[in-house]
Amino acid sequence: MDQNVRDAKQLRSRAANRAALRGAIAAYLIYLGVSLIVDLVRGKSTDRPYLIWAAAIVFVLGGLGFAWYTWTRWKIDAREAEGPSETEEEK
Repeated sequence: MDQNVRDAKQLRSRAANRAALRGAIAAYLIYLGVSLIVDLVRGKSTDRPYLIWAAAIVFVLGGLGFAWYTWTRWKIDAREAEGPSETEEEK
């Protein structure tokens, strides 16, 4: 029993660490996209504005998508760390 508790704590810790790293990556992608847009609006970047807009949109949408994946993956990992559900134990 003590080993199971330790394993569950390790799994929860690992899930939290992975979620934090993925969250940081998602936040950085969103930051890159927003900073491209801000630079374009302020006039710092005037070369090929459509390309910059496209890249900014790709970064922001990619960051949001990765953030969504991070959230759903963290929920799945946290549920798995809790152990098998009652319906799985009955089988």
